[in-house]
Amino acid sequence: MIQIKEQVSIGSLYDLTKIEPTRSLYVAVIVRAILDASKPILTSEDSSIKTFRKEAHNWLFKDVGVTNEDFTVVCDMAGFPPDKVRTLAFNVINSGDIENERAKLYKYI
Repeated sequence: MIQIKEQVSIGSLYDLTKIEPTRSLYVAVIVRAILDASKPILTSEDSSIKTFRKEAHNWLFKDVGVTNEDFTVVCDMAGFPPDKVRTLAFNVINSGDIENERAKLYKYI
């Protein structure tokens, strides 16, 4: 279960889509961004992966400008406080067990 705040939690995007399809889309955007930003760096990775990682990181953590406004709108539409999403993303990216953290997120998409 993704739980960002006591009263905001979801079991899976599939279940959420049945109840609130629009909200599930925005939750999926957040989860995908966290997965992209937390993808482990490989020496032989394609340049597009580096670009996606950087763009996702910027989208999650910029605190000014249009990027921040877009992030805030998506969080609002998903029903999650932006600061809690950033905390979750930071914790996943800086986890000592990033593969396990990413696996937990993959269960929801």
